[in-house]
Amino acid sequence: MYYNVVCSESMYLSANKPIEGKIYYIVKGFRDQNGKATSKNVRRLGTLEEIRQREGVADAWAWAKAQVEIENTHERENRRKITVSYCPDKVIEKGQQRSFNVGYLTLNKLYYDLGIDRICSGMERRSKITFDLNEIMRQLVMCRILWPSSKLETWKLAATLALVKPLKLHQIYRSLLVIERNMDYLQERLFHYSKDMLERNTSVIYYDCTNFFYESTLETELRRPGASKENRRTPIVQMGVFMDADGLPLAFNINPGNTNEQVTLRPLEKTIGQRMDIEEFIMCTDAGLSSGANKLYNDTEKRKFITAQSVKTLPNSNKRKKDPGLIRDWALADEGWRLPHDTETQYTLSEILQPQNRDRFCNSIFYKERWYKTYVDDPETGIKGIELEQRCIVSFSLKYLDYQRQKRLQNLAKAEKAIRNGNADESPKNFRSYIIKDKCTANGEPADVDAGHHIDYSRVEEEERYDGFYAVCTNLEEYTDKLGKRHHTIADILKINRARWEIEESFRIMKTQMKARPVYHRTDRAIKAHFAICFVALFLYRVLEHRLGEQFTTDQILDTLREMNALHIPSEGFVPTFKRTDLTDKLFEISGFRLDTEIVQLKKVKSIIAMTKHRI
Repeated sequence: MYYNVVCSESMYLSANKPIEGKIYYIVKGFRDQNGKATSKNVRRLGTLEEIRQREGVADAWAWAKAQVEIENTHERENRRKITVSYCPDKVIEKGQQRSFNVGYLTLNKLYYDLGIDRICSGMERRSKITFDLNEIMRQLVMCRILWPSSKLETWKLAATLALVKPLKLHQIYRSLLVIERNMDYLQERLFHYSKDMLERNTSVIYYDCTNFFYESTLETELRRPGASKENRRTPIVQMGVFMDADGLPLAFNINPGNTNEQVTLRPLEKTIGQRMDIEEFIMCTDAGLSSGANKLYNDTEKRKFITAQSVKTLPNSNKRKKDPGLIRDWALADEGWRLPHDTETQYTLSEILQPQNRDRFCNSIFYKERWYKTYVDDPETGIKGIELEQRCIVSFSLKYLDYQRQKRLQNLAKAEKAIRNGNADESPKNFRSYIIKDKCTANGEPADVDAGHHIDYSRVEEEERYDGFYAVCTNLEEYTDKLGKRHHTIADILKINRARWEIEESFRIMKTQMKARPVYHRTDRAIKAHFAICFVALFLYRVLEHRLGEQFTTDQILDTLREMNALHIPSEGFVPTFKRTDLTDKLFEISGFRLDTEIVQLKKVKSIIAMTKHRI
C-alpha cells in the first residue's frame, strides 16, 4: 500500500540580487491545474536592514538565501514517497489505539492564543501543586467540547487525541479542587488574556440564569430544590452568565438552586468592575431579572439598563400617590402607534388588525413609547421609595401575534390530552397553567381529592389580550451628536434587546452539545469546578464560531471536529480518514496549518502541535 505526496514546487527569493530598501519574500513557484507557471509569497523576510537588526547578522543576503535552502529542504522531505506494508494475515495488537482525533488541534491553537496555559501556570503557583494543571485543563476542555462525559470517561477518551500526554486519574480529581479555589482568578485572567487576541466589546453586557437538575434527591448547600427550568422536583444548581456585546461569555456565578435569580446580578456586576475594570456598559436582561432594585443599581452615569418587560405586569394602579399608574392601559390602547422609519404617521390597532391590511403590515413592527416614574426600595442601603424614571417602549407585531396564538393552541391541545389521560397534575408548567381542578361535582356537591379537571378559559381569554405585544424598559435617552447622528433610537434599543438570544443559545449549547449535565460529582467544590470547565469550553467554542465567521451551524462545527480522525502509521505519521469539506478548509485556514494531505508526517504533526502553543 502506498501513500504519495506529489508536487513539483521550488522556493526562491523575490529578487536575484541584494538591493537595499527592497522588501524580500520567499516565493514558491509551481504550476497550476492547467499547467501554467505561477507563484505565491510564502514568507516575508523584510528589507536587508530589517533582517540585520532582527536576526543580528552582518550578511543579510546570505542569511536570506540560507532560509530559501531550508524551505527547499523541507519541501523535498515532504515530497518523498512513503511506502507502508501491511500483512493481511497479521492480527493487530490487542488494546492498540490506531485512530486518533486531529480536529482538536484547531481548538488547541485557540486554547494557547487565549492564554489559558498561562492561567493554569498562575493557578499552579497560587496553589503550590506539582502536577501539570495545564495539561489536565487542556484535555478536560477539549473532551468537554468533543465528547462530553464523566471525568472517568474523559480520562479514557483523552487517549484518543493525537500525541497527547497520558494523565493520571487521581490528578484529574485533585485538579478540580484547584480550579474551584481559583474560579475568580480564572475568569479575570481569561478576560484580560483574551483581549490580546480579540476585541472585547463590553459596551453591552447580557445576563441570564439557568439551572441544572439532578436525578438524586440528595441535597447540599449548593444542590437545593428550586424553580427548575425543566419542571423537575429534584435539587438544582443555578448558573448565571455574563455575555459581551459580541456574544462571547464574560463571567459566571454558581449559586444554590433556591436562590432568587434577581439577587445574583449585582454581586457579579461588582466582580467584573473590581477584577476586570469594566464599569461603563448597558446591562440587558430578560423580564425575570428586571427587578426594580437591579434597574436602580444600573441607573448611574456609567451604567444603563435595557430589560424586557411583560406588558401584563406593567403598573396599572396608583400604589403610591406619586405614581402616575395606568401604564398598562396606555400600552394596550388602540391609538398612538408608529413605525420606526416613519415617526410622524400614527396608526391604530383597529386599522392594523383589519384583514385587508394584513399583507401590508405583516412584516411591520409598530411601537409607542413614554417615560414614567416608579418608586423602588434599595435593599443594599435600606432606603425606600427612591424615584426611578424609565422609558417604556411597547411594540406590536402581527407575526408575534400569530406565533403566540399558535403556541397557545398547541399548549391547549396538550392540556386537554393531559386531562383525558388523567395526568393533569403532573403535566409540564407551560400548559398546566391552563388547567384548574373542579371545585364541585356534576351534582353540585363539593369535590373530593379525586375531582376532575377542566380548561380555564377565563385565563385563556385574559392572555389573548396581550397577544402581539412586547415591551422593553430602559433609562437610555435618545440624543443627537455633533455630527448629526442619532443614538439610542427605538431601533438601537430593540436591536440590543434582540441580541439576548445569543446568551440563550450559549446555554443551549452548554446543556445539549456539551452536556453540562448530568453532573457526576457529589461535593459542592467539584460541582463548581465542573461548571468552570464547561464555561471555558463554551468560551473556546464561541471564539471558534466567531473565527469561522458565523458561516456554519453548531452541529456542523462540532460534528466535523469530532469526525476529524487519522490513522496512525508508526514511525511515519497520520493518514487522514475524514472527509475534506469547505468547513475543514476553513478550520485549517484559521489555524495556519493543514492536516488534509494524503499523509501527514510525524515530524510535521509534532511541529504543528508545537506551533499551536505559540501565541499570536
